[in-house]
Amino acid sequence: MMSSKEIQAKLQQEEAWLKELLANEQRNQELTSKMISILDDFDRCLSNLQSTVMPLYKKTGALQQKQHNVVSTLKLIDQTLKHYNTANETDAVLKDLSPAENVIKYIKMMKKLKSAMEFFSSNEIHKSQLERVETTFNFGCTALEQEFKVLLRRNRANFSAAQVLASIDDSYEIRKDVDLLHLILGEDTEDLKALSNWLVNDSPTKDYLNIYADVACTSILKILKSISETSKNNASVEELKLNSATRKDSKAWMLNRKTLRQYSADLTNRRVTLAVENVTKEGALENSAEGVVFLFVSFMIMFQNEGKLVDSLFRFSQSDAHVCLKSVLVKPLNYILDCAKEFLQQAHRNLGRNDLAAVFCLLPLSKYIHRSQDRFKEFMKVK
Repeated sequence: MMSSKEIQAKLQQEEAWLKELLANEQRNQELTSKMISILDDFDRCLSNLQSTVMPLYKKTGALQQKQHNVVSTLKLIDQTLKHYNTANETDAVLKDLSPAENVIKYIKMMKKLKSAMEFFSSNEIHKSQLERVETTFNFGCTALEQEFKVLLRRNRANFSAAQVLASIDDSYEIRKDVDLLHLILGEDTEDLKALSNWLVNDSPTKDYLNIYADVACTSILKILKSISETSKNNASVEELKLNSATRKDSKAWMLNRKTLRQYSADLTNRRVTLAVENVTKEGALENSAEGVVFLFVSFMIMFQNEGKLVDSLFRFSQSDAHVCLKSVLVKPLNYILDCAKEFLQQAHRNLGRNDLAAVFCLLPLSKYIHRSQDRFKEFMKVK
């Protein structure tokens, strides 16, 4: 059994623990009250902050939007003034400036005018200014198209039948040392390139295709007619070639040239080996045959060069090039066929007079057409 002293000591210890527990509880209650008070104060501050900051935040957002609108308006005003000034300046300049004076400058002004036209078309309130700009732009387009025609004709002015014939070798192909593109266009092609680039990319119409086709067709026809007239005058096409500076500078060619290429040799051999009475002694039909073949050869060479021009220099699209080259093709080919028809009628009359050697004049033409049939098919497709 525990003594009274032990019981008394234990009782005192438990009383001390109880006092300490009560004191801790009291402190906890005080801390809880303070925490609740702090949270209440924080909640009140947060509510006050929300009631004051949120309106300020919304007001700041509205001010920022207004500032953005002001900046956008100022930019729009600046663009409007800029395009109005550009339209007025270009209108005054283009009416006095000819593309022939400065093609590059004229094109730059037209690009500015097109930019202004696109801007004015975006808003109905600029309708009157848009109509004015469109009128000036159409005027400039017409001027550039006319300059395109002038440059094309000028560059082809010195391109002659003699140069074409001088470029043909004894195999009826273009000589490797001849650059017909250079002969057609000459040295100065910068303006022509810049002008064609603008027409392809910025012109509102495709009229430049008709212009190019007309100039190219006229040039080809002129050369073909020159070759044909030489043949009709009973002169060998070699005589026309002798006027070419390219041939005059070639001594080796002058020593080794063949007067009538393969035709004379072929016809002479047949006359020797065949005992044909009333054989043609004149060279008129031979010259006609040679002329027709050279018409075909010259046409194919020139047409091939036109294809290179529209692809590499002018960079027409494939569909535009097809339309353009088709227009170039028709008249010259019809002219050649008319010349061939006259030659065939002449040969037919000779055969009707029992001039059997006339048939031999048909052979070189038939041989050439047969050999070149794949190329003819390719040209007919006008790739």
